[in-house]
Amino acid sequence: VAVANSPEWINSSRPAFVWASEAKVACGMAYGYLKTNYKDEDTLNKCECFHDRMVEYMH
Repeated sequence: VAVANSPEWINSSRPAFVWASEAKVACGMAYGYLKTNYKDEDTLNKCECFHDRMVEYMH
């Protein structure tokens, strides 16, 4: 969430902001499902994938 709201990353030429925004949505959905004791594999996989891509572009 911090990367998705950070001017440093929003204005960066690297795509970390894009993946942070995608991760924010996907992980929020996954968290919502998990709170209801429902494990949606597709949403969990997207959350993990988008987070990994964000981290990859940050370093």
